[in-house]
Amino acid sequence: MDDMYDFNVDDIGNRMGVCRPGNRYACYAANALNQHTPSGWFTYSFDQAKNVTELFDSAGGIAAVYDHGPFGEDMAAA
Repeated sequence: MDDMYDFNVDDIGNRMGVCRPGNRYACYAANALNQHTPSGWFTYSFDQAKNVTELFDSAGGIAAVYDHGPFGEDMAAA
């Protein structure tokens, strides 16, 4: 049975990792503050309703801006 995987979850059900016996494939973080991509590291900024409003690159520059309506709907992204 080579296709068996183990999914690790925390106390409230968030997936924390995916493993096969002896090998860890992925680690997850609920509500992650940083994201690593081939383009580098990015950090999110949130408003009081917990919507993502900006994405900052590792130098602190704004990589993207997001605008949300009063009920969290996407209004614009740049």
